[in-house]
Amino acid sequence: MNLSTHPVGSRPARRGWALLVTLALTACAAMVMAGVLNWTNTSSWVISRNNEYYATSYAAEAATEKALSGMIQDYQNGGWGLVTSKLTTYSNAVPSSSDSPYWANYTFSGGPGQVGKTVINLVNPTNIVYLGAPYQGLMMEAWQYEIISTASNSSSGYGIAAAVGQQINLGVIPIFQFAIFYQTTMEIDPGAAMTINGLVHGNTNIYIDPPGALTFSNSVSASGSIIMAENPLDPTTGRATVGTATFDGSELSGVSPLNLPVGTNAGGAGANNVQAILQIPPAGVTPSSTGGSNYLYNQADMIVLVSNSSVTVTSGPNNASSPNAAVFTNTAWTNFLSTNSGAQFYDARESLTVQAVDLDVGNLAHWAATNTTILGPQSTNLGRQIESVYVADFRATNSSTMPGIVLTNGVTLPNLGLAVVSPEPVYIKGNYNVSTNFIATNLGTANTSQTFPAAIYADAITVLSSSWNNNNGGLAYTSRIPANDTVNAAFLDGIVPSNGTNYSGGVENFPRLLEDWSGYTLTYNGSMVAMFNSVYATKPWQPTGNYYEPPTRNWAFDINFDNPAKLPPLTPKVLDVNRSAWSFLNTNATHF
Repeated sequence: MNLSTHPVGSRPARRGWALLVTLALTACAAMVMAGVLNWTNTSSWVISRNNEYYATSYAAEAATEKALSGMIQDYQNGGWGLVTSKLTTYSNAVPSSSDSPYWANYTFSGGPGQVGKTVINLVNPTNIVYLGAPYQGLMMEAWQYEIISTASNSSSGYGIAAAVGQQINLGVIPIFQFAIFYQTTMEIDPGAAMTINGLVHGNTNIYIDPPGALTFSNSVSASGSIIMAENPLDPTTGRATVGTATFDGSELSGVSPLNLPVGTNAGGAGANNVQAILQIPPAGVTPSSTGGSNYLYNQADMIVLVSNSSVTVTSGPNNASSPNAAVFTNTAWTNFLSTNSGAQFYDARESLTVQAVDLDVGNLAHWAATNTTILGPQSTNLGRQIESVYVADFRATNSSTMPGIVLTNGVTLPNLGLAVVSPEPVYIKGNYNVSTNFIATNLGTANTSQTFPAAIYADAITVLSSSWNNNNGGLAYTSRIPANDTVNAAFLDGIVPSNGTNYSGGVENFPRLLEDWSGYTLTYNGSMVAMFNSVYATKPWQPTGNYYEPPTRNWAFDINFDNPAKLPPLTPKVLDVNRSAWSFLNTNATHF
């Protein structure tokens, strides 16, 4: 008989095993779920902490920005001296609930024990920075600061603190590093082809509308806009031909203005502040004060003051009121200075007779180099020869006369160069700063290797050729026939702006002229800086055929000015702020 056998208990064993597997899987699932929940909670905690950290970092950055905004505003208006005097004020100016309720829960510190403070360190007072666009290659002399803040949120349960720091350069840019710089509205509308081979900057708008070809070889920047059209205030509209403008460098609008440290000076109204640098400072404004140091009078080596009854010529360490100043006798100054009636002439643009002070530059150079009267005081107080002269004429004028300084015999300058400063118009007669050696091969070229650093600061600057005859000033302009001329000097002076009735003349007529230059060449190497509206020479530019004809313009930026050692005496410096570094730091840090 066949018997079938069956393992005892096989079905119940399988059911028990399935239950164990189910329990194990359930336990694993529970563990996974617990892990997921724990990871989620941990991730949420990490995210919350990260969010809190970054929010606190932004708060610390806001503290550095608040300090920086005060520094920038004061720097633009008063220069580095004003910033230095207010470092404690900036350090205490942390964000607060008075700024916004948002800051009520934040605490700021400038290191251990410095609650409510921001760290501000001057780390390098002699920093040299070479700039990028739009001022590519310009050298800036800078004071480098660190601004550091640590912030924490007292309402947070995380107890997170964050520290942020940035480095900034409060710098100055020698203004003659620009080929063209306008404090006021700039207009460039040359009729003939023109190439501008240096940096161009306008602190407001730049209007470009050339009838011919215009090329910018370097960057052009404007604190306003660069507009490819005529200024709406230019009445000379409806040209028959429209030319082209080519930009070989960058073309940037809306950049920060570059101001002189003479108070707020961007735009039209502020130009009055800038014009003050040509004036004699008010009583009580000392040369060492923040405001006084900006007056060119306070920096000049020689002061010439002309009145109805006398001529006073003094010298000394930076200003004529110094107790060490030397007073020069008539016998001394008549070697190079004349105020006689023979120096008068008619300015056909102004329709006025110029009551001239004639400064013989060549005789001044010779006298200053050989006369012990000046070498003694200058060597003792300055350790060098004379390189700057301030001339002001206070003689009475009437409705038909105006003051003016005439620079003659300026072929060769003093060995250190020469800056001539006057609050009145200046006229340059003949070749200027070409030197005897230079004339032989490079007269009429852009080669300035043999020249000296030179600048003229004045209400207006007019170039008269070597053929100029004072007796012909009142004749028709066709009777004033020039000779080819070369002038190598930076110009800082004023303009008569476009006003809807008259055109300013534009950059192409920035050096003023009074002769029939048709067929002749004016060679100019330098830097053209228009900083204000003229006060004395205020008659507007008139189209050709009235009092002048334009020359062939052989103009170039003087590349010597790219070398700080070859900048003209008394070169003004505009202000710029450059951010050089930003970083998260350890909490309570007081240095980078």
